[in-house]
Amino acid sequence: MVASLDAAEQALAHFSSSLERAGFGAGADPYRQMASVLIGQWVWVAETPERDLDARFARVADLAESIGGQLRPYVETMDRLTALRGLVAEKSGTTPPSMPSRILEALAAADRPMSVMELRGATRESTAQIRQALAGLVDAGQVVAAVGTRQRFSLPEPS
Repeated sequence: MVASLDAAEQALAHFSSSLERAGFGAGADPYRQMASVLIGQWVWVAETPERDLDARFARVADLAESIGGQLRPYVETMDRLTALRGLVAEKSGTTPPSMPSRILEALAAADRPMSVMELRGATRESTAQIRQALAGLVDAGQVVAAVGTRQRFSLPEPS
């Protein structure tokens, strides 16, 4: 059992380190922006009869589906393994850190305000759950929402 856990820790640490070195997490934002631009372009082109780019947009969708299919098993596996935190906490009679406390922890560790997507990466929770927790934290004055081109969140300045 110990050898199995050692091997799992080493494999996951190596995988995480490889993703970090490759800039995997930081590289997601340009893809999010690309998706927004392409969907906006589709809306514009769909209403312009002289341009028929349907096949090109379909190829982009096919490529995205292929990449998603390759990544999905990894995400599903990591989500399953993340459940171990709750199982360990339950066995020890403690409760795992709540979503709001994990958000506050991520914001405290950050050197700048964070977007919902960055908080999703830090907490490994769904965007909907993060938004719901953020709404409560903002209402309680524990988090400040900075509105700009993209909404970002931070801890309030000490008074």
